[in-house]
Amino acid sequence: MDPLLQVRRRQAKWRLRAGTAWEDWGLIFTDEIGRPIDQYRLRRSFYRLLKEAGLPRVNLYSLRRTMASIMHALRIPAKVIAERMGHAGTQVLFDYYIKVFDAQEREATEALGAALRGQHVTRNVTRRGQSRSERA
Repeated sequence: MDPLLQVRRRQAKWRLRAGTAWEDWGLIFTDEIGRPIDQYRLRRSFYRLLKEAGLPRVNLYSLRRTMASIMHALRIPAKVIAERMGHAGTQVLFDYYIKVFDAQEREATEALGAALRGQHVTRNVTRRGQSRSERA
């Protein structure tokens, strides 16, 4: 079943149970009476899910940086990434969010070396999203 449909059905049950106490904020994810989810409750649930999945404990905010870095590594334009993150421009994106991966560092070093030797380098992305340099 579609996860959002599950959320909608659960929320409909809560709405009926809450009756006139329901606060309609127009949100997708709410507490049992329609209010925004409390950040502490969200954090506890997130940590529990990480533990159940056998994943290391990271904070929710780090997911934003991970998303931005992966999208950048996949060569998605910075403006698109910034808009997805709710930023008006790209400066904050590059200053605080994007991590440069080792493969990107190697590719940059190879491209610079080839350019200094007078060779042309084209870049492409393999099926796994790993960057690869091809010398022409």
